[in-house]
Amino acid sequence: MIPSYVLYPKTTYTIKAKISFEQRVDGIWKPFIDDGTQLTEERTVTFTTGELPDKIPASEIAYSYPVNKQYNFMPGEYNKAYIIFRRDLQAFF
Repeated sequence: MIPSYVLYPKTTYTIKAKISFEQRVDGIWKPFIDDGTQLTEERTVTFTTGELPDKIPASEIAYSYPVNKQYNFMPGEYNKAYIIFRRDLQAFF
C-alpha cells in the first residue's frame, strides 16, 4: 500500500482490507461461491509511525527547477524556482 499522502509522525493508524474472489464462467466474471457462501478474506493491521526524516527524500520529488545537481542557474533565463511532489507532504509542514 502506498498512501496518497505522507503519514504523520508518531500517529497510530489502522488499515482494514477485505478481498473476495471471482471466477470466470462462460466468459463472465462472477463471485466465487463455496457451499453457498461467497469466499472473502479480511485483515486489520494497526501500527504507529516513527519520526519523519529530517529532510524530504528525493524519491518524493516528481520534478523541480533548478534540477537536482544543476551546475549553473541563470536567473535571467527563468527567475522562478519550483518543486512538484509526487504526493501530499503536509506532514512535513
